[in-house]
Amino acid sequence: MGVLIISGIVQNLYAQPENPPRPMVITSTSSLSFGVFSSEITGGTIQVDEYGVRTSSGDIVLYNLGYLYYPASFQVDVNPGHIITITLGPDILLSDGVGHTMNLELNGIYPLSPFVTTTDITDIYVGGVLTVGNMMTNPPGTYNGTITVIFNYQ
Repeated sequence: MGVLIISGIVQNLYAQPENPPRPMVITSTSSLSFGVFSSEITGGTIQVDEYGVRTSSGDIVLYNLGYLYYPASFQVDVNPGHIITITLGPDILLSDGVGHTMNLELNGIYPLSPFVTTTDITDIYVGGVLTVGNMMTNPPGTYNGTITVIFNYQ
């Protein structure tokens, strides 16, 4: 004759529930700025990369006169664990408002896209390359425009 033994342990299990999904909120924290510079006979390019390093090519002269240069920056507020993919918009023309323009190409994203969020707030940096003509084509002034940066998350 066999013996059947049934034993059991009753134990309460607890788990922390996942945070409820919430919409992603993006805040622009600074605009892309190239600082102060001048062009001579041929012009050239100025790059401010996603790390804030400024370089030039051609006959562009970079000045450090107290005007800062920095990448565009954004704060992304979303629950940790989301995959974020960033797409940079097309080149745009910056204008001084009186008919002079410069081409701006966005390039360089930090952190590299796509990435997984690990905190509620993630800082994003976007660099760009500005094509500058000579002094006649692009006289001194403030040139403005609107960039497009697309954030997707899942």
